[in-house]
Amino acid sequence: MTSTSLIPYSGGDAVQRAEAWKGLPPDERRRRAVAACMAHDAVALWHLTEVWTTLHGRAGALVSPHTRKNYCHGVETLVAAWSQENLLRPARDAAALWLRQLEAAGLKPATVQIRLAAARAVRGAALGRRHRRRPLRRGARREGPDAGVGEACPLQRG
Repeated sequence: MTSTSLIPYSGGDAVQRAEAWKGLPPDERRRRAVAACMAHDAVALWHLTEVWTTLHGRAGALVSPHTRKNYCHGVETLVAAWSQENLLRPARDAAALWLRQLEAAGLKPATVQIRLAAARAVRGAALGRRHRRRPLRRGARREGPDAGVGEACPLQRG
């Protein structure tokens, strides 16, 4: 099964892609998400994560292109690191080990945090569960919708 067979949409902005995903019956969405996890399909998992963050994320459709790019890279990193791990039911210490590997690689704390946020979003998208949301802080920055989104993600090439 190719990654594009898991994704019910192409093109458009993030809200249009989310609408296409939500147009599928819940059992079909679950089947496609599980298939992407089982295949370790980084492209499909990125698309699912993008839809998830658009629908359930704090910023919704106003997620900045920079944040989308970082989440995309986080999804790619997680799938590569967990190539032998069950993405739906990882081993008890898999996340802690991955965190320590990111730290040992010399990544800055902010980079580690964005990778962890991307991993939480992948898990939320795959399981169809919302993680605890923090209330929007006063003065939090929001950016315009989808400026340059399609080109930002290295998984969307070719």
